[in-house]
Amino acid sequence: MVRFAVIGDYGSGSQGEADVAALVKSWNPDFVLTLGDNNYPDGAASTIDAHIGKFYH
Repeated sequence: MVRFAVIGDYGSGSQGEADVAALVKSWNPDFVLTLGDNNYPDGAASTIDAHIGKFYH
């Protein structure tokens, strides 16, 4: 069986982001598919690690 997690509208670097990332990790997905709006507030490349990378790597 292959497991996918599908998420969207995430990436602010907040505690809520950490909670969702922990939940997704607990599902042990083989792949995570993102639907967009991944890096808030402005999508700057310089904030990707701070907003997303620390949770999804």
